[in-house]
Amino acid sequence: MEIGVVGLPFSGKTTLFSTLTGMDINLTHTGKVETHRGVVKVPDARLEKLTEIINPKKQTYTTIEYVEVGGLESKDVDKKGFDSQFLQVLKTTDALCLVVQAFQEEAVPHPSGSIDPARDIQLVESEFLLSDLSILENRLARLEKQIMQNKTDEAIRERDLLLRCQTQLEQEKPLREVDFTDDEKSQIKGFQFLSAKPLLIVINYGESDITRENEMLDPFFLFKQQLTMTSMKDLKSIDWNTMLSNHVSSMNIIFQQVSSPIKRKKITFQSQIQFRLLFLQLHYILWLQEHLK
Repeated sequence: MEIGVVGLPFSGKTTLFSTLTGMDINLTHTGKVETHRGVVKVPDARLEKLTEIINPKKQTYTTIEYVEVGGLESKDVDKKGFDSQFLQVLKTTDALCLVVQAFQEEAVPHPSGSIDPARDIQLVESEFLLSDLSILENRLARLEKQIMQNKTDEAIRERDLLLRCQTQLEQEKPLREVDFTDDEKSQIKGFQFLSAKPLLIVINYGESDITRENEMLDPFFLFKQQLTMTSMKDLKSIDWNTMLSNHVSSMNIIFQQVSSPIKRKKITFQSQIQFRLLFLQLHYILWLQEHLK
C-alpha cells in the first residue's frame, strides 16, 4: 500500500513522515514539488508466531510505503490553488494522510495567519474536489461527442456513472462517500480521483494541549457522520482483532525501549510521538469496533 502524506506549509507533515519511516528529511522549502519515500515493515504477531512454528528460510513482512509530498507554498493556499504537479503525485497513491496544524507557536506561523484545522481540512478537500471535477468535465465533453457519432451501451453507462460523480462533486461532497458497485469502482479507477481515495486526518496539536485531548479532538468526530453505507460495509468487514493485535505489537516494541531507567533516558522524541500516535489509533479502533457492532 502507498500512502501520500500531505499538508499545508508548517503543518508537521514532514515530522510525521520522519516519525513513521525513521528518515531524516531536510526541511528547506524550495518551492518545488519534492517527494520523499520510505518503506516501513508492518509488525505482525501472527507472522512471528508462525515463524517460530514453521521456521521458514525467509520471513516477509507486509510493507507500507509512505510518500511525503512537498512543494506547497503559502501563496498557493489562498490564491491560485494547488500546483498540478503536486496533485499528480498524489493520484498514484492508494490513500491519503492529511496533516493539519492545531498548535499555536510564533516560530511556526500558519500560512493563512490563524489556526483553524476545520478550515484547512475543507480547503484541501476543496482542491481535491476541483481537481476531480476538472477531469470529469473534460471526459464528459469527449464522451458526448463520441455518443453523438457512435452511440454504444458502454459509452452510455460510462456517461451515466460520470454524471453521478459530477453531481456528487458539485454538491461539494467527496466521491469516497458514493455507494459504488465493484464494477463501477473498476470503471472509475483509471481516473485516479483524489476525493475517492481513503483519507486519514491527523490533527497536529501542541504538547501543552495533551491534557485537553478530548476537548481538542471532539469537534473532528463530526466527520464520522459523513460515513455512508458503503463506508460502513467496508469498516464492518475489517478484521478488528488482527488490527488490534498489530497495534499492540507495535506499541510493545516501543514500550520495551522504556522498560528500564537507563533505556528511558535514551528514548528518542520520534519514538515518543510514534507511541502517542499508535495509542490514539488504538483508541479510535476500539471506538469503531464498539460502534459498528
